[in-house]
Amino acid sequence: MTEEYFESHVLKCRKCGCIPRIVVEKDIIPNTNTRGYRIICWECKWADGDLNNNKTGLCKTPENALKAWNKKMRGK
Repeated sequence: MTEEYFESHVLKCRKCGCIPRIVVEKDIIPNTNTRGYRIICWECKWADGDLNNNKTGLCKTPENALKAWNKKMRGK
């Protein structure tokens, strides 16, 4: 997924109105090269001090993380 595609398809954060970022987490299973993707709104993270309401769970693909974020921001 390109950055342009991500930015044109991601919904803004419902809480603060900012555009979130996609984060790649490596070695989600210890001693492997597995990657996980999540979308986080950094503005809310720093304002609220926690990530419970402004991030997706860990997804296997960036596309799935995008779908999860958009679904969460629509309130479904």
